[in-house]
Amino acid sequence: MLSMRFAVVLFLVVLSLNLLCHFWFFQLVDDPKVAHNHTQCQAAFILFGLPKSFPLVWRAYRQNLIDHNPHIQFDVSMHLYSDIKTLTNPKNGEINVEMESVATLLHTIGQGNDVLVQTRQADFDARNLTWLGEKHLMHFGPGWTLNTLKNMFRQGNSMLQSYQHALQSNKEYRVFVFARPDTFLADKVDIHCNIAENELIVPSWQVHDDDENNDRFAVAGPAAARIYVQAKAQGFFHYVKGGQEGDLEKGANFWNSVELWVQWFSSGFSSKKVDVSTQTGKGDWNSEHLLWRWLKENAVQVTKGPRYWAPLLRIRGGGAVNWRDTRTFPGGWLKFRMAVLAHSRLRE
Repeated sequence: MLSMRFAVVLFLVVLSLNLLCHFWFFQLVDDPKVAHNHTQCQAAFILFGLPKSFPLVWRAYRQNLIDHNPHIQFDVSMHLYSDIKTLTNPKNGEINVEMESVATLLHTIGQGNDVLVQTRQADFDARNLTWLGEKHLMHFGPGWTLNTLKNMFRQGNSMLQSYQHALQSNKEYRVFVFARPDTFLADKVDIHCNIAENELIVPSWQVHDDDENNDRFAVAGPAAARIYVQAKAQGFFHYVKGGQEGDLEKGANFWNSVELWVQWFSSGFSSKKVDVSTQTGKGDWNSEHLLWRWLKENAVQVTKGPRYWAPLLRIRGGGAVNWRDTRTFPGGWLKFRMAVLAHSRLRE
């Protein structure tokens, strides 16, 4: 009797949390730009970057994106660096995290071996990144290292490889969806087929101060998709190699240094919070700013989705969630934890 009561109470609690997440945190604003449209079309689902907790990630994409848009036929293309077996990134608390096997990835997606394209990161580095040096960090903001800069280009190559692999099918895709296999999609996403050729739809929370766009999620028409992919594979090389000042204001380096010193003093002289000695003299570039600049220069029509459209949480190696994302989407964190519990029960 007690166990039955416990089960009923647990069910009601889970149901209440789910309703709270959906109607409070992720209530969508009506917006004709992303209105649900049942015109039939084909879409290429481009996955790029390093997969983390992929069974959880894929289940969320399956439920909230693919199954939720039955009017769209999704073809999945995913790139993987075959020589990366473990991941170490102290900044994210990731030390020797074992990457998921190819067999696990293919079994999870379940669409055949042609879904996955593999290349070696070492080969890409040898062909394309030997010119990079410390001097190329001068325009980038605090926290950027040479390896961080290399990772920016590596991720861009991963996107390019996945995109080109999708085009090999010779299908006329009307829509391209770009996503990372280390992000948890916490709510349903409506996608329409009548997207403009040169239109790129991004979540409004991805656009910062109208001069930054991050690349966690995007829906693009064919022309916009091509330019979007070219950003890191072509545009970023041009910007970094040339060291162009572009739209950086004169004296930005000086004011960034002043700001860092102010942060250092306000933090009580704690070098752990702000390392002024290694960060002064740097500019305010980052990958989000360069992406925004490339899209602007190539006249891509960037459309912002409604508030909280496509809420994503970045997953770290070992199954942790980026803490900043949990503050942006607290309901998403609850859904992620419920997904973890459900996945654990399925494996038992």
